[in-house]
Amino acid sequence: MLGVFQQYGVLASLVAAAVSLCGVASVWIARERVLGWSNLLAAFGAGLLLTTVLTHLFPEAMQGTPHAPLYALGGYVLLLLIAGLTDSLFPHSAHHHPSVSMPALTAWLGIAFHSFADGAVYTVTYESGLETGLMTMGGLTAHKFIDAVILFALMSFYVSARRALLYTVLGAVLMTPLGAVLTVLWLDGAHYGAGFAAPLTAAPHDHGAMLGPMLAAAGGTLLYVSASHLVPHMLEAKRRLALPLFLLGCALSLFMEHALH
Repeated sequence: MLGVFQQYGVLASLVAAAVSLCGVASVWIARERVLGWSNLLAAFGAGLLLTTVLTHLFPEAMQGTPHAPLYALGGYVLLLLIAGLTDSLFPHSAHHHPSVSMPALTAWLGIAFHSFADGAVYTVTYESGLETGLMTMGGLTAHKFIDAVILFALMSFYVSARRALLYTVLGAVLMTPLGAVLTVLWLDGAHYGAGFAAPLTAAPHDHGAMLGPMLAAAGGTLLYVSASHLVPHMLEAKRRLALPLFLLGCALSLFMEHALH
């Protein structure tokens, strides 16, 4: 049976999923325009994600664990290894077999893990108190609509529009509630001394011990997605709007960080 605050955390993740779903519906309705402007959306997304990683995720992860840089490096290197391995196994997949696009897989993994971590954050912060949970919910949920738009635009570089829609629903919509529910199960397991949870932390409710590494690893994966996928597509745009939109993404991330925290 879920506790009251755990129920709030799962409910918050469902609200975030609904906001993401609105973003998915919007880009699908306007998909022709989105596909035509995908390089410029990549520029905006690169600025938004890079700023979020460097000014929010990494500092917050450092508060949870002094080893945050190592976890971030691990997240980055993991996607790099996946990309290198799959490129060796399927050297022409990105061009000839869009259904098994390996660049799409690594980009999706980075953003999907970030969405999963958001779900964990909802659960943990609501367990810390209603006020803390509400403040966190406001900050994280504000990103969800934009995250869905960015993920769809990014997937459209590698796969068909319909497959990009599927990737976006799985990565931007469903992963957040999944992260919340699994975190509730983990916390309950830690509380009751379940064997699967015990090795992960010495203290049953040491939330920082769990969130610090998770946020750092999510930051590393988003750094990979931004630097290895979004920025190259931004540079391909060769439009005067690319750099201004990159800076606009940076500014929006900073504004949301200061306005909602």
